[in-house]
Amino acid sequence: MYTLSNLRGLYKAMKDAGISRYKWRFNRGPATFEAIFIFEEEPFELLLGALGTNFGITLKVHSGFRIDSLLPTPDFYALCDALQLTRDPSRKFKPSDFFADLDAKIPQTVDLKTGRVQPQDVLIYRRNVPDAAKRFFCGWEDNTKDGGNVSEHNLAKTREAFGKRVYEFCRKYNISSKWTDDPNRAQDFYNPW
Repeated sequence: MYTLSNLRGLYKAMKDAGISRYKWRFNRGPATFEAIFIFEEEPFELLLGALGTNFGITLKVHSGFRIDSLLPTPDFYALCDALQLTRDPSRKFKPSDFFADLDAKIPQTVDLKTGRVQPQDVLIYRRNVPDAAKRFFCGWEDNTKDGGNVSEHNLAKTREAFGKRVYEFCRKYNISSKWTDDPNRAQDFYNPW
């Protein structure tokens, strides 16, 4: 386990700002990374991806802001590729080195203009999302108006994009999230209630 101690300060700043999702970017070597910290339910989540590469992971953040520092082999090699590392037996790369650098670059304040998280920001890091090509949120539909029912497929995507609270509301009140593959039709997130 590795402790991301600077997440504590970001967590406090986010709580003070009344938000539970925040994103930022940082550089390491030739790569630019995007991180999204989500603390809507425990364990918290940290989504990480290297822009323009195949590296994207979701880390569970446990009590004390601890993460598992061992990456599955495919994720480890994708991170090495993103960092453009070559195999060197005399200088082995350890994920904990990357996490130490990440920890040093975690912001301690929030900027609501640049750090606002939209649904498509989250969905690009999720695996096995239903209808993944449609990743831009474009509103809500009350299914009771036409006598229909929200599908399990839609509820699964709603949970992946917005978390447990929105998912449970949509399940209870028969509301579907609407999605498009056209970024021009995307809407900023707003609650369905």
